[in-house]
Amino acid sequence: MKTISNTEFKFFLHVCTVDYDVYNNETDVAILKDDELNTIARLDFKTDNLSLETPRFYIDEDTEIIPTEEQLDLMYKMLYSEAKGLSEDKQEFITNGEETPYCYLTA
Repeated sequence: MKTISNTEFKFFLHVCTVDYDVYNNETDVAILKDDELNTIARLDFKTDNLSLETPRFYIDEDTEIIPTEEQLDLMYKMLYSEAKGLSEDKQEFITNGEETPYCYLTA
């Protein structure tokens, strides 16, 4: 287990992607995935809860970490900033009783 700096962690986040499930009206979750598409963390907008898929994860081939509180905050900010707009759009469709533009893609 290794401790890494926040600068190194930010570099790791730059290679990650954020997915948001626009198809399922029952959930409101953004997912952080690494460059190999492994799920790292989830942010549930309904509960404002960040959860890790596992308590520790690899940021590269050889480096396994347990993120610090500051690094958890960085993950939260990334997930929030990249998916909040999608969450708000989906919730607006649901509130207005409209079908989301994505509803026909789930079948």
